[in-house]
Amino acid sequence: MNTLIKLRYKPVDNDKSQLITQAIMVNQITDFDKQSDDFRFASSVVGFAHLLKQSHYWQDMSYQQIIDIASGAKGKDKFGYRAEFINLVRSSALLQANIPNQQGEKSQSTELNIKGFTRTIEVKPTLLTAH
Repeated sequence: MNTLIKLRYKPVDNDKSQLITQAIMVNQITDFDKQSDDFRFASSVVGFAHLLKQSHYWQDMSYQQIIDIASGAKGKDKFGYRAEFINLVRSSALLQANIPNQQGEKSQSTELNIKGFTRTIEVKPTLLTAH
């Protein structure tokens, strides 16, 4: 069985979009966990972007799933950029827990699995002042 993938993009210096069409055989599709670290890490970055903008394309993705994918695909991380991204997602999860929901209620805790163990992090609003 074949699947036809169509991708359209527009180069920055061009007014006309380009179409790429590629047939994919079922036996060419591999499991997500068997993809390269770079692919899986990039997927976590895309997932985070969709989560932040509350996109309907990323319906069931959670902060914890993004952290898990990114952590599992961190690789050598020579300059620490991937670890920095993972910390950014953790910080965003904590901030999100303190944003009022539709009913005006704030979440008081969020559960994150940090380095293999699950713990609940209490969210306590802090007043920041400029000196």
